[in-house]
This record gives sequence, structure tokens and C-alpha cells, in this order.
Amino acid sequence: MSKAVLIAPLAILLMLEAYHCARRNGWAFCLLFCTAALLFGVIRGNVVGLICLIEGFPEPYGFTGNVIRIGLTSLVEPFGWLFALYGSWFIAEGMLRKVPEWNGGILSVSFLAALMMGGFSYATEVAATAMGWWHWRLMSVSDLFFYAVPLVGVMDWASVAVDFLLPFLLWFSPAVRRSRWRFALPLIFVAHMGIHYWWFKL
Repeated sequence: MSKAVLIAPLAILLMLEAYHCARRNGWAFCLLFCTAALLFGVIRGNVVGLICLIEGFPEPYGFTGNVIRIGLTSLVEPFGWLFALYGSWFIAEGMLRKVPEWNGGILSVSFLAALMMGGFSYATEVAATAMGWWHWRLMSVSDLFFYAVPLVGVMDWASVAVDFLLPFLLWFSPAVRRSRWRFALPLIFVAHMGIHYWWFKL
């Protein structure tokens, strides 16, 4: 029953987001964004899992009961990030419309979306702990602001906006679309994962 509380609303909200994205940008763009975000989520989850496996560390968090996996990542991770990513992107754009000098700026949208992703993370992780969906295996802080949620978890969710949304928006921007430099955009994610690997080596 507790898993249904997670999966059913997530599925409904994802369908609503897909419809909203399609109405704003067309179904072709919606399909491209959703496919790219899900693929990124699968790759990211497997890279983190592989780093943990190589270094002999447990996965950052463990799920209660059996879960559907794609390699080393659970199926719920990429879908959860897709939901939070589009929601964060839309909220960030809406907020920045009130600030003319930042409205439409890719960097400002991406970094505000990262803050929104951190908020989604905290809300989700607190609920997950209480409902028993999963638990963190990392050392958690237990204070007024980050009860039962490691700060690194909030920061990692926020980094998804920088790892994926920023390169995605830049890829289609007129200033970058015709430049060969756009093929270097995935290095943002590579650099982030490299930092993870280096951190585990300490």
C-alpha cells in the first residue's frame, strides 16, 4: 500500500506534466525532453551505482522490499527526477518572468531550477523516510532543517538541474546550436561524477 502512495500520484502527475509540456512546446519536444531526461536518469543512477560498486561502498540509499531495476538503478529514480526536473523548470521560468533582466536567461533558469530541485528533494526524502519507501545509508544530519535527510542528498538532486537541464537548454539555444562546443556540454555531468569518484577515494 505504501508503494502505491508513491507510484500512483507520481504516474498521474507525470502524465499531467507531459500534457502541459506538449501544450507549451509541442508533442515532439515533449517526447524529446522526457526521453532525454529518463535516459539521463538511468545513466546517472548506474554511474553512481558503479562508482559505489568499484569502491566497495553500499549504494547511497536502500529500498524497502523488491524494486524494478535497470542495471544498478531503480526504475523510480529516473521517473522521479523527470517529474522534479520539469516542475522545477516551469516554476523557475514563472518566477523569472517577474525579473525582466533575468527572464529567459538559461543560466538563471537552470540555477533557480536547481534550488527548486533541492526543495523537491527535501520534501520527497522526508516523506520517503516516514513512509518506508527507502532509507539513506549515508550519515544523516538530524536537526531542525534537514531531519533524516543527508545534505548531500539535497545537493545531488539540485545538481541534476545543472547536469541535465543546463546542457539541454544550451544545446537548443541559438547561441550554441551551431557551435561545435555544444558537444562538450555532457562534460558537465562527467566532471560531477568525477568529483564523486574522487570524494569516495578520500
